[in-house]
Amino acid sequence: MQLFQWLAPLYTRALHNATMGFRPGHPLPWDILIRIAERYPDRPKRYPLLGPDTLQDLVAEQRYSDLAVLPPRCFSPLGPTMTYQYFHRRSPRAVAGLERRLVGADTYALHWSNNGTIAKLVPKDDAELRALKDAQLFARIAYSAVA
Repeated sequence: MQLFQWLAPLYTRALHNATMGFRPGHPLPWDILIRIAERYPDRPKRYPLLGPDTLQDLVAEQRYSDLAVLPPRCFSPLGPTMTYQYFHRRSPRAVAGLERRLVGADTYALHWSNNGTIAKLVPKDDAELRALKDAQLFARIAYSAVA
């Protein structure tokens, strides 16, 4: 994890559709939906057409003067290939340290790539969430948001 945080500034800053927010009436969400509908038949030829690539293409073609691209620490401090770390069980001290390092005052949302492996590690109910809050970073963050 510390290695990724050291390397993160070297990555190209780009738009991604996993975490977005807009003011009411902003044209970009509408433009994205129209573009996806137009390009849907082409998706077997270009993967991942309906996600970040569509957003990148659209923004490159049009000017959205009020568009702000926030740094990864605001929504994805671990990066897409390291999000398993949210679910790894650790000592309470290690979990508290990770939370301090990864979740800052400018963190608005945490995004992870949910695949079959991670889905099995997510707490299944309130009791499991409560039981894991000291041993799993995801449970600690989620519990603090709902408790």
